[in-house]
Parts: sequence; structure tokens; C-alpha cells
Amino acid sequence: LNIRENTFDEIINSHTAINIRENFKQGKKDINCRQCWSIEEAGLDSKRILDNNYRNEDGLLLDLCMGTTCNIKCRTCGPTDSDQWYGDWKSLGQGDTFNTKDGDTITIEEIAPDKFKTPDIFKWVDDSKLWDNIKTNIKKINRFYFTGGEPTVNIKHRELLDFMITEDVAKDIVLEYNTNMVGIPDSVFTQWSKFKEVHLGMSIDGIHEHFEYIRHPGKWNKVDKGIRKVDTDIRLKNTTATYTVTLSIMNIVHILDMIWWHKEQKYDRVNPNIIIHNLYAPKFYNTVNLPEPIKVIINRLYVDFINDIYKRWPNDIAWCNRTEETLNSITKHMNSAEADPAELPKYIQRQKALDTARGEDWNESLKSISELLTYYRESQIRKSS
Repeated sequence: LNIRENTFDEIINSHTAINIRENFKQGKKDINCRQCWSIEEAGLDSKRILDNNYRNEDGLLLDLCMGTTCNIKCRTCGPTDSDQWYGDWKSLGQGDTFNTKDGDTITIEEIAPDKFKTPDIFKWVDDSKLWDNIKTNIKKINRFYFTGGEPTVNIKHRELLDFMITEDVAKDIVLEYNTNMVGIPDSVFTQWSKFKEVHLGMSIDGIHEHFEYIRHPGKWNKVDKGIRKVDTDIRLKNTTATYTVTLSIMNIVHILDMIWWHKEQKYDRVNPNIIIHNLYAPKFYNTVNLPEPIKVIINRLYVDFINDIYKRWPNDIAWCNRTEETLNSITKHMNSAEADPAELPKYIQRQKALDTARGEDWNESLKSISELLTYYRESQIRKSS
């Protein structure tokens, strides 16, 4: 069943939905929720936990992925999540096709230099049945969660917000987003001001050159400006925001600088705590596959950093404790398995290939991890000579 072809009542009362609810009642971990279980096992708050914090028996939470339309092409992403990735996918020698998460094979067609298109499978977000279904049931919904691609650049998303405002239901509805904060139109801020609450999960994997490298071609100064607007704009008193970081080999060292910088900003509406999502795939970005000597160094860096924050902010023990828990969840994941020696060469190969396509240099933009890995590779050469 899906929202494009079935009513809300049909979906809620489907065999799958009933079975999931029954498993929850019995304390069983349903296989459909395995992503949340793995996140929780790492000591982090999953979407299941976060959603339960806002549970309301009288209304529905509607989770809408707004397709693959995006304005950036993150290093840890791919063509299944961003249409900006098509050219790089081909330049990496991956061919003209890729597989979706549902197993469909998609063909990328180049219709002009650096301009591509894919079949209408990714145009489902424009399906009128979907929007008719939502509009018919709008008074049953009290919470929306928008993801993408980048939802704020999707026209259908903006049209839906306008519909809720016109129907005078916006004041009773909470909006949640997974957004990259790259170039959110000012008109969207005005729309948000009409809603009961707005909560932003800001997907930001670094600051300054780290952000620009990992989330190419986003510009940090534009993102920083947008964050400060969220924090201070008089229209957005109903809005809160949280940094959500995809933690990979690329930023496992830099995250320490990011946390320190973030704390010093003294935001009002932006959560001082950073949410971490450990990356599992592609495997060559997974911190599990860092060489063991590098893991030892990183473990020590984290211990020293934790000691430093307690010294720097002795009057904010709650924040220090939460940050310590977050950092421990990162090292717990990193240390949870031995590195696959086949993955590090793949990491180096991918960085070099994308650097060539994008005119970048990971050794300059990601100096902290580059220097550690260079030291490790040179030590291995010395041992073998």
C-alpha cells in the first residue's frame, strides 16, 4: 500500500501496519524498523524515539519524502537521493544506470551538456492523487515531516503549505524538516510563521571548508546566514533547529572543532546539542573501517576533548554530559568491528575521483583526517620496506 493509491484509512488499517503495531505492543522489534533499532543500539536517539516524544493520539504524523530534487550533491549521497549527482555518477565510471532503494534500475539520459533526466519514476511527488489524498484528510493530520532531496526547493511542498494556510489549519499543524539550509527562499520563512511550530533538522556535516567539501557546492557563508536568520528572525518565534551530522571518516576528527564552535555561538533557537547519525554505507566512508592505529589516536583525541569541555564550561554540566554521551556513541560505533582493509583504498580512490570531477582536493579541505591517514600509510610503507 502507498499514499499515492490508497486512502489513509486503508494504509493505517493494512495488514503490515496492524502487524507493526502489534509487535510494538508485545515488545518485539519489527524488521521494518531495523534502521531505528541499529541507531538506538549505538546509543543514539532514533526517529522512532523522537517521534514518540511528540505522539498525539488525536492526529497523524505524515512523513513525506519530496523526491530527489536537490540543490547540492553531498559526498556521502548519490543519485538515489539527489538529482545533482547524475553527472558525477557517470564521471565516476558507474555507467548510465543505478538502482533505487526499492531495487528498480534507473537509466540516466544526458539531454545536453551537464543536463540529465531520468524516467518518471522520480516524478511521483507531482502525482495529483497524492495531494488530493492529503488535502481530503488535512484535518486529521497535525504533524508533517518533510525530507528529500531538499524539500524547501520543491514547488509542491510550497503549494501544500499555502493550501494549509488558506484552509486555516496551519495554526494547528507542526512542521518538521530534514534540510541542508542551502538557499532556503525567504518566502518559505514567511510561510513557516503561520504554523503552530516548525522544527528543523539541519543536515550540516562540518563548518567552513569542511561543509563546502562534504556538501558540494553549498557555501558555508550562505548556510551560516540562514541559520542565524532562523535564530533571530522575528517571523520565526515558532521555530527551533538542531544540527544533525552524518558522521563518517571525513568528519570524525573535525566534529570536535564543530562542536566547540557551535557551543560558542550561544544561539537562542538552535539546540546547543548536536545529533549524530553514524554512516553505515558506502562502507568506505564508515568509521568502522578506519585502520586500528588511527582508531587509537581518535579515541585519545575524544578523551582529551571531553576533559577540555568540562574545564571550559564547568557551569553547564548537562551540556557536557550530553556531549560526552554523543562522542562516546561515535567511538562505540567506530570500535564496534575490525576494519576491512579493502575499504580504505576505496575511500582514497573515491575522494580522488570526485576531486577530479569537482576541482577539489580532500587533502586540503579535510586536513585533519588526511594527515592521520597519510601518517598511517607512510608507516605501513616503512614497515614493508
